[in-house]
Amino acid sequence: MKKSDLLNFVGRYHLAGATTSVKWDAKEGALQTEFITDDQNVIGHINASNLDLGNNELGVYATPQLVKMLTATGEDLTVDVNDVSGTAVSIGVKDKDVDMTFMLADLSVIRQVPDLKNTPDWNASIDITDSVRTKFIKAKNALPESENFGIKCTGGVVDMIMNYSSINTNRITFQLDAPDSKDMGVICFSSTLFKEILQANKDAETGKKRYPHEWSSIPLIEQDYLDHLSGKKSIGIQPCTDEGKARFGAIDVDKYPIDRKFYLNIIQEKKTSDHTCPVEEWWTTFICVHH
Repeated sequence: MKKSDLLNFVGRYHLAGATTSVKWDAKEGALQTEFITDDQNVIGHINASNLDLGNNELGVYATPQLVKMLTATGEDLTVDVNDVSGTAVSIGVKDKDVDMTFMLADLSVIRQVPDLKNTPDWNASIDITDSVRTKFIKAKNALPESENFGIKCTGGVVDMIMNYSSINTNRITFQLDAPDSKDMGVICFSSTLFKEILQANKDAETGKKRYPHEWSSIPLIEQDYLDHLSGKKSIGIQPCTDEGKARFGAIDVDKYPIDRKFYLNIIQEKKTSDHTCPVEEWWTTFICVHH
């Protein structure tokens, strides 16, 4: 295991000290965790497919201590989970020179993460590109004393306002296009936490949620579908056979509102098989809406 991979996983929930205790779920060569920051302002789910800790539940109570201890090791690590009667009690970490033990906590002392069964209707969706990330971090660094930033939507444009206040203050504002946004007044969030989220995920291509995908080697069960609906995992249907032939088609439309006639005309123009179903039926049967 690479230390940088482990620290990358930890950094995404630790957020420079904002989250101290979590439960790690290790299963089938992957590691994941759900977290809530100590001030309860941010909740999230982190998944890493390159960290193998067997099949274990690990109570990591003192994340800052773990991060400090890892500074004493090299890049190439051997990591083992030590258990007593099937319960993980510690993590053993070794490199060619260092051998360390990190004690785990009982899962009962780890803060429970609430399950967001119903998310609100979003007023705006912003693609977090490198440009947006850079602008925000620079604005925060220019006003380090700022504790919040505001978001305001007007006419398809989002204003991000660093150090917003109802009174006159030093502030930095930059605008982003959000054509599908709904007009709303200023809503404020923690600028410190959002900066840490951006920095911890600086290698992300965009702010959209992405998952590693692979073929399922076992039949799906009801829990798999529930995990998919709650955002814990992503399940998709593979249209291709082992011979490389497609069994069906689908459209993933990310541009709203949808111009149905535009897409139907394209499908009609591309039809070549006498066995293709009517385009209206095809649309109804095989539409895949991305959200």
